[in-house]
Amino acid sequence: MTPKTETRFVIILLLLLLLMGPSEGVRRRRRRRRTPPVNCVWGPWGSWGGCSAPCGNSGTRTRTRWVAQLPLHGGIGCAGPSSQTEPCNRFCFNGGTPFASHCACAGDFWNTCCDSACTPISHCASLSCSHGSNQQCGRCDGDYGVRGQAYDNLGTRCRQACSWREDSNSCYPGTCPAGVQSCTCAPGFGGPHCRTVQQAPAFRDCSYELTGNNELGTVKGSCSQSIEDGDAGYFNMTQVERIRVKWTATFQPDSLPTLPVYVKSMALGITAASIVVSLQNENFQISASATTTCSTAIGTATADNPEQDMFTCEEVISLDWPVSHGQGIQILLQATAGGNIHLYDRDSNSAVMVKYFTGFQGNHTADIIYDINAPGQGTPSHGKTPSQGTTPSQGKTPSQGKPPSPERSTDIPWVLYGGLGAGVVIFLITTVAICCCCYCRKGQSDTRQTASPASKNCYSNSAYNPDFDSRYQSPFASAPPVPVST
Repeated sequence: MTPKTETRFVIILLLLLLLMGPSEGVRRRRRRRRTPPVNCVWGPWGSWGGCSAPCGNSGTRTRTRWVAQLPLHGGIGCAGPSSQTEPCNRFCFNGGTPFASHCACAGDFWNTCCDSACTPISHCASLSCSHGSNQQCGRCDGDYGVRGQAYDNLGTRCRQACSWREDSNSCYPGTCPAGVQSCTCAPGFGGPHCRTVQQAPAFRDCSYELTGNNELGTVKGSCSQSIEDGDAGYFNMTQVERIRVKWTATFQPDSLPTLPVYVKSMALGITAASIVVSLQNENFQISASATTTCSTAIGTATADNPEQDMFTCEEVISLDWPVSHGQGIQILLQATAGGNIHLYDRDSNSAVMVKYFTGFQGNHTADIIYDINAPGQGTPSHGKTPSQGTTPSQGKTPSQGKPPSPERSTDIPWVLYGGLGAGVVIFLITTVAICCCCYCRKGQSDTRQTASPASKNCYSNSAYNPDFDSRYQSPFASAPPVPVST
């Protein structure tokens, strides 16, 4: 090997040693001389702390953590915060409104967070209190302001008021100053809601016209008063064919209270009417009757449309009744007072409800008595003597069923009785005249013969005198005889 070659070999060997690095021993010695770095390590999070507010909208809570291992020998430090904060208790119970650290309560609750109930008040829609026993009602159920209230707000309680509700009392016509229990119905009304009429209509004028005896006889009279008032008509037709009755009545209560705000309107008047005519004996037993509804009450005098002014009824009723002494015709007038009331239903957007009154039927009777004797000449049937009739009652109010009536009618044709008497007299005179004529003719045919007595009682008339023939025999037999009353 040449020196030059050796030199090259040494250089290559040195390069290899350099590339191979220090020996294992060298490396071990170096490790013993240098400490490795330690990084930072966090410990676990602690528990959450208490909330800063019990309720409302601002409460928070916090938790922390500690460093478990600090960084060493150039280790990396801990990253992240050492504490955390989050919101808490941001609420209100039972619909309360949250503020910073409390709640404004609504409804029936109180306390900081509205978690305690107030002592309830029945039918209260808005209740408030600051503790459990000082509750106050701000608004009762069914409070519609100036349009009406179903309950009166007395602060610590709600008192049921008269109202439109079915479980209450509309109390009209009437007054209700202090709750539903204080309802007082107006005079003439009563029952639930004051919707029962307790007052009869007032019967005003009544007249009749009887037609009979084959349309030859007519009797007119007043039926404004009844036989109980000592007022009765009389007639002596043996056959009654029809009767015309005309009468009036009203129902107009006075001094009704002012309408409450939940009542829209009210209408009162005559709602039905009829006439009943009956044939009765002196024991008031009915042998025939006829009834007719007043045509003026059909469609116009109803509960929906009562006749609020003067009601007039005029009807003709066919009868065809044979009548005998001791019987009578009774006229019964029937009129019903009633009507309707319109209420606002405030719970249904003020819809209108129609309610009807329970009607009250008033009756008025008048009697027409058949009697062959004229008044004052005998005792009429039904135990009433016309000449003994009492003075018509005065001052009876419509509520008593005895309304003021016109004076007793004087148009009943008592002249019929005079006509009957005149007919009897004419019949007697005619009978005597016929007898005289018979005698005269017989006398003329026997002027030359001896007069003989005439036959007696040729007509069996009580006016005939047995001395008739002998009294009128004279030389002037041809002259008409003059009858002489016995």
